[in-house]
Amino acid sequence: MKKTWTDGRIAPVLRIQNLWAQSIMNGTPVIPGLCEGLASHKVCEAIRESSKSGLSIKI
Repeated sequence: MKKTWTDGRIAPVLRIQNLWAQSIMNGTPVIPGLCEGLASHKVCEAIRESSKSGLSIKI
């Protein structure tokens, strides 16, 4: 059963856990994986820092 949290998320953790479990059982990688998630996070943080400072941020 899906649960909706007050901020609008719908079972996000359960979905990720199911993807990881299927990946392990099938022997296939989760795509996008943690490396892609980290790269995306770094870009988002650089955008936020650039917005605050008005400067270009090297990634």
